[in-house]
Amino acid sequence: MKSSYDAVPVRENLYGTRSSKGTVLDSVRYVAFGALLALAGCAGFLTTYGKANEKVLGQSNDRCTVYTYCDDIGMDVDDMVNAWKETWTDAGWNPVVLNRDIAQRHPDYDKFHERFTTYPSPNPPEYEFSCYLRWAALSVVGGGYMVDYDVVNVNVPPPPNCAFMPNDGKLTILDKGVPSFVSGSGEEYDRAVHLMYDTDYNLAIQSFDGDFVSDMIYARYFVKTGSYESLELLTDDKHAFEDNDMCDTRGEPIYRLFHLSHGYGKNFGIDRSGEYIRGLISNLRNHAHDEDCDLEKDVDFDEWKRKFLQE
Repeated sequence: MKSSYDAVPVRENLYGTRSSKGTVLDSVRYVAFGALLALAGCAGFLTTYGKANEKVLGQSNDRCTVYTYCDDIGMDVDDMVNAWKETWTDAGWNPVVLNRDIAQRHPDYDKFHERFTTYPSPNPPEYEFSCYLRWAALSVVGGGYMVDYDVVNVNVPPPPNCAFMPNDGKLTILDKGVPSFVSGSGEEYDRAVHLMYDTDYNLAIQSFDGDFVSDMIYARYFVKTGSYESLELLTDDKHAFEDNDMCDTRGEPIYRLFHLSHGYGKNFGIDRSGEYIRGLISNLRNHAHDEDCDLEKDVDFDEWKRKFLQE
């Protein structure tokens, strides 16, 4: 299985060379800032991963790969990203960390930088720009599953045969309108980043009675207007991590992801460090084992899809 430092296929067939009013809801502002921090500070990953990608070619259609995005913009989160990789690897996925080296291969990178860094935000322009860049990076590598690196995987396996995405590859927000977990084809991620580029940010701001814009606010706006699909899927932010049942009354495993956002950490006393995340996952899996709950039970495609989509 590839590590996050291995070369990732780039869609050379599509991309060759790079050629307000009101006060935003506190919850929106808090989640948006948390999303920014979840993209910041991956210094160790940036250098090594950039070197690995000097030779990448082709296109990935492997939907057992899960991507996150991390830029070196001054936050020390390497241990958290490593914990993210471990939880997804243990669940059977191939986790890959993308960064600006990949996003810069998008032919519209320069004009994205020129515009996105001028959008109104309480945060430094390069922080916000990283959030928009992740959509461009996913379009470059051919799309797939994109998650924030504070979304940890307890027991959700990848799709059988590595070939499934919800809604036939249409851009789908899988976390109740919050783009912490997204799926789509490469073309759909390209459409998404251009929607954020082309759509007057005042429309998104006014839609939520706010005073700034972010890729999260755009995502919620596009779900509201029908440009993105949305599912309420898998993640749980209403219960303490350890209080979730891992099997149903029949002893069947329940697929669990946790979005350990800043709000979730504050509500339930989670410090979001890599060490803490590893301990939580280990305790939850041990508890399931003690209850004779087999988290790694094999399922066929129809059963996987039913569990994944909570049908």
